[in-house]
Amino acid sequence: MPLKVHPRLYLDIGWGDLWFGMMAGGKASGAEASRAALRKTFGADAVAALSVRSALLALLRAMKPAYGAEVLMSGVNIENMADVVRACGLTPVPVDIDLETLAPSADAVRAAITERTVIYLHAHLYGSRNALGAHAAVCQQRGVLLVEDCAQAYDGRAYLGSPVADVSLFSFGPIKPATTLGGAVARVRDDALRAGVEAEMAGWPEQANAAVARRARKLMMLKALSGPHLFAGVLALMKWRKLDADVVIGAAARGFKASDLVPQISHRPAPRLLSLMARRLSLYPRAGWRRGHALRLRAALHADVFTPGGKAADHAYWLFPVLVDNAAELIDALRREGFDATRGATSMRAVGGAATPVAQRMIERVVYLPLTPGLTARDVDRMAAVVNRLCVSGRALAA
Repeated sequence: MPLKVHPRLYLDIGWGDLWFGMMAGGKASGAEASRAALRKTFGADAVAALSVRSALLALLRAMKPAYGAEVLMSGVNIENMADVVRACGLTPVPVDIDLETLAPSADAVRAAITERTVIYLHAHLYGSRNALGAHAAVCQQRGVLLVEDCAQAYDGRAYLGSPVADVSLFSFGPIKPATTLGGAVARVRDDALRAGVEAEMAGWPEQANAAVARRARKLMMLKALSGPHLFAGVLALMKWRKLDADVVIGAAARGFKASDLVPQISHRPAPRLLSLMARRLSLYPRAGWRRGHALRLRAALHADVFTPGGKAADHAYWLFPVLVDNAAELIDALRREGFDATRGATSMRAVGGAATPVAQRMIERVVYLPLTPGLTARDVDRMAAVVNRLCVSGRALAA
């Protein structure tokens, strides 16, 4: 194991904001001022939530669709999103993706809509952002609500949602850009539907300020251990103890337990969380280093190394995926060179099984390359050289 390893994920929060999350009073009297600040940042249609899953739950309950109604969703998704749909008595229907855009095509959405479809949930994956005009036209023609999941696409005020979407969801969980230790914003364009979402959330208990403080302390520890030298020691210790780094790190960064999801997400955000959201999101700058590293890496990779999402309309590069047929070999080689590449950086899964073969094959072959502000141009070039030397490409998947 090298003495210096660049970690798989960057905790995008400074020490000052972590201390604020742990120490701020977070009085209930200040919650409305925080919500007003978030509306000023995102728009008058913005609603604060505990998480994107909480916002989706409130949205589905506010809509009151018929039992068994269908929710179309991108074939690569957070498993919990499908769980929320099922918990509301609805049927998730995954739609396969195009690897060049990392999204279902408008034609694929049109073909999947039935008389029972009430929502199309479009996930912008890995930081890619897709134009939604054609999808919106299909949804409008068929009376389907278009909801975009921007949890991975936020990049400061550069993207605050598509104007043609009925609902735009933004997440600020621990591993997201501009993390606020949790929390989400839902932009609900229809006034009546937004009132229904707010009414549903108003009946939920409030998250405790202490829970935000505990999350702040946990992320302080993770941030302290994520420096390249200390992180190398953490990986070495896990290897010595025969622990799976993907499992351990994934559990440490996870916002909710896998079981009993609905009771966990059915809470209003704590006043302290709202204060931190208002503080961070009103001033968050676009992360230029991320785009710079990603573009340099793309340029340095050989043409036969396939990077999904190359034809997306825009890209925030939250993650940098490549598709390969020798993932384990490539990951081992990158870690020996000081780059913590992984297949388990997120809880993204192929949710459709045989019904979404492209999504399934992508998840089976994806490797995430680490992008952190501590990388130098030389580091990026060295990482690309390892990939170029060992990559057995998955480009044929895009054919």
